Amino acid sequence: MRIFWFLCGGWQAASSRIHGYRVHDFLRRGGYASSLALAPPLWAQVDDLPWSDVKAVRAALKADAGDAVIFENLRGERAIALGRLLRDSGVRVLLSECDVQQDLGLAEVSDEIICASEALAEDWRSRTGSRTRVIEDPVESILPPEALSNRTRPLDRGLTIGWVGNYSHWATLDTLRSVLRRPEFSDFRLITVSDHEKADVVWSVHRAQATLAMCDLAVVPTTTTTYARAKSTNRVTQAMALGAPVIAGRIPSYEGLVQHGVNGFFAETADEWERALRLLRSPTCRHLLATAAHAIVSERFTISAIAPKWLAAASGCETSLRPDTLTVGPSFIRMPRALLAEELWTYARVLKRFGRVGRGLLYAIRSTVIGGRTRFNM
Repeated sequence: MRIFWFLCGGWQAASSRIHGYRVHDFLRRGGYASSLALAPPLWAQVDDLPWSDVKAVRAALKADAGDAVIFENLRGERAIALGRLLRDSGVRVLLSECDVQQDLGLAEVSDEIICASEALAEDWRSRTGSRTRVIEDPVESILPPEALSNRTRPLDRGLTIGWVGNYSHWATLDTLRSVLRRPEFSDFRLITVSDHEKADVVWSVHRAQATLAMCDLAVVPTTTTTYARAKSTNRVTQAMALGAPVIAGRIPSYEGLVQHGVNGFFAETADEWERALRLLRSPTCRHLLATAAHAIVSERFTISAIAPKWLAAASGCETSLRPDTLTVGPSFIRMPRALLAEELWTYARVLKRFGRVGRGLLYAIRSTVIGGRTRFNM
């Protein structure tokens, strides 16, 4: 069995990185036949295939019956047409989704929809009647167990609180901020990592991980919208993996992971935030919660624990598959020259919308002359 990936974004796009590139890389290192068919430039993100001739794409893939193709967050007419061609020829077609979407995309031509939370899977099942499968997000960095003993600072004042989130989540911090303005909690320091203009640290994968790794605790407040309630455990598990005790809001995926007072705390009202912050002043409390949380993440949320679930989804069964290093195949599918030109033009238009024409040209030059991590990523 071979697995082909069509990803909507480059490495900087969280969904593509977590549900695509990292799984693909892990499978390749393990000797499995995994190939990237669509891997946009670092900052580009598309919602459909960049090629109009889907029959030529189908021919370039050379996918056989029993192989699997995974479309990540793609929902355009070209992707649907290619998915239908592949499924009609016996190729297993999977749609990977990380959020609630109004556009049902490839659901109609997919054998299964892969979701990062049970709440999200239920939403897709209720609206499409499709078969779904839950595969949790793997953490991207994890503290070695032996480092936990020195992770907790022996302080009960001047503690740092880490928050990592998209600009759209900025308002979820309002209740916590109101608590931190009170004299009792004025010694706490909140450090925000985001693409929001007022963030303390401009978001990047490495900056987010570095901040969580040095903060005394992490917070993940939430809202009650359908969109928010369908989110994965990712923001909580990543903090846990880096040894930060977590205070989180209540959404289904967090409630299935956090045991209040055992491996984390829940807080939504100002009173709940106050109680949690008072308890976490204690270095002993922080260490006990962090240790319990780290153990769960180490067992359930590493890439080595999650990647086999993607193999099972690709094969349509739950049995373990053996790698075949003799037929592992190319890491990237080489498209015909005409398709490549069309792909580059699509990325140039996407990047132009963000004022990145120069960067788009640089991607094209590097991909053509130098090569890179993917066909276009730098």
